[in-house]
Amino acid sequence: GGRSGGDAALSEDVRRMASRLSRLESWHASAQAEIASARNLAEDTRSCTLAAKRAEERVTALEGCHKTLEAQFMELLSLDDRLAGEHRAFNSRMQTLAATSRRKASEEGEGAGGGEGAAKEVTVRLNSLCE
Repeated sequence: GGRSGGDAALSEDVRRMASRLSRLESWHASAQAEIASARNLAEDTRSCTLAAKRAEERVTALEGCHKTLEAQFMELLSLDDRLAGEHRAFNSRMQTLAATSRRKASEEGEGAGGGEGAAKEVTVRLNSLCE
């Protein structure tokens, strides 16, 4: 009978060991799943970090483009102002020329009537340039 008691104790130990082994295998599988999940998360984080870095680089590039465009716009405004000034000066010269032409036409009209039509045509053309 002593042997059968020893066999029963051994059998109980084997059952407990098998149960522990089963729990350890379950924990191991659980831990592997957690590790895989953490690796995926780390990869996602790296991807997001790279995407954020690329976005920052694009923002910096766009800011540079914006500054360049602003400078070109200011240059265009300056050119526009200069052109408007030159246009006013041109109109002023044309009006002076038209007035001189009218005065000469009226002076010539008092003397000889032949040149009056041509002088009026020049005056009309000069006036249309000034508009």
